[in-house]
Amino acid sequence: MAPRLASLQQQQQQQQQPSLRRRSTRLLALQSRTNSSSSTSQETDDTNNRAPKKKKAVKDDPVQEEEPPEKRRRRRGRPRKSDDDDVPQSDSLRNTESTTQDTNNIATTISDATITPVNCLPRYYEKYAIQQMHEAHGPERPCFVMGIDEAGRGPLAGPVVIAGVVCPFDIDGVVDSKKITKEDDRDALYETIMDMYHQSRYPQMEWAACIIDAAKIDEINILQATMEGMKAVAQTIVGTPPTCKTNKPEGEEIQQLPLVTSATIEQEGCYVVCSENVRSKHQGPTRETASSSPNNPQLKRRQQQSDTTPLYHALVDGNRLPKFMPCSAETVIKGDAQEFSIAAASIMAKVIRDRLMRGYDELYPIYNLRQHKGYPTAEHMSLVKEHGASKIHRRSFAPLKHMSLDENGRILD
Repeated sequence: MAPRLASLQQQQQQQQQPSLRRRSTRLLALQSRTNSSSSTSQETDDTNNRAPKKKKAVKDDPVQEEEPPEKRRRRRGRPRKSDDDDVPQSDSLRNTESTTQDTNNIATTISDATITPVNCLPRYYEKYAIQQMHEAHGPERPCFVMGIDEAGRGPLAGPVVIAGVVCPFDIDGVVDSKKITKEDDRDALYETIMDMYHQSRYPQMEWAACIIDAAKIDEINILQATMEGMKAVAQTIVGTPPTCKTNKPEGEEIQQLPLVTSATIEQEGCYVVCSENVRSKHQGPTRETASSSPNNPQLKRRQQQSDTTPLYHALVDGNRLPKFMPCSAETVIKGDAQEFSIAAASIMAKVIRDRLMRGYDELYPIYNLRQHKGYPTAEHMSLVKEHGASKIHRRSFAPLKHMSLDENGRILD
């Protein structure tokens, strides 16, 4: 029995030795951690108790002030410098930067500093066009940009009105005309534009509007009528006689449009109404005659060579540019919602047409034109089916083109 007990005790001691070793190892590790943390805290306290080191003063160095938070935010927002940034800039890049600054200077010179609009569209296309014209013809050459837009392409009755505006100053509230739903607000903006024009301190403002009646729309279709009206507006502002093509049995011809003082329902046919300073360009014996081509190369050459003749550039709303424009031009898709001059032209065209339709409402009260302005609403369509067409209805539009009408517009059985 004794030897067996001795062997059992020896086995128990051997089993307990690893656990004791593990415990001792853990205790040593905990003790070392405690010592290290205490030493670290002591070093931290010593560091905090020390006096801050004084920076060595460097001669001829300005005192470094703390950067304002705005500058720090701007610096954080800068892109990370790439390897290409080490390459020196070429002359073309420097010229681009300088021309951008010149564009901003041009924008401040052509606008009135006393007007600080709160809500109006920008002039991105206008500034770039003026920059390009000044680079090509010199900074002393007077350069202007006109915005062109139309109103009334879709209605069943009434004319289509195309307006062009040169407005080198901002007007508060000139935004997308589709967002100006109240007729009174559009009328107020129109009167503001007219008041600005009548003030003598704004001689650079010019405007013109072309009215194409329903008969011309039926003759050459609505697309061609709109294009011809845009061309006539640009011709009027530039100083060439406004023209419009006609489709006659003997062939296509060009007719000159008359210049009138105001748009009224008494004026029949197609015509152009413009401001007085634009009208003065069309007076005198040196003006081109109506028989001249709308794309006269001699006239363009004379304008390019003269240092005093103003240069014009047209911004046309939409995706189609009229042919034979008298000046350089470009299209701006949805321009009435992007560019100030096009939005101003859109407001003018809309107000001029609405006032004409209110006058036609008194002449043809059975159609209630004051309410729908000639657009094919359900009420208007039912009245047309009941009473036929008036003189201002477009007979090339549905449903009139599918109806049998006499010369007076009465429905034939």
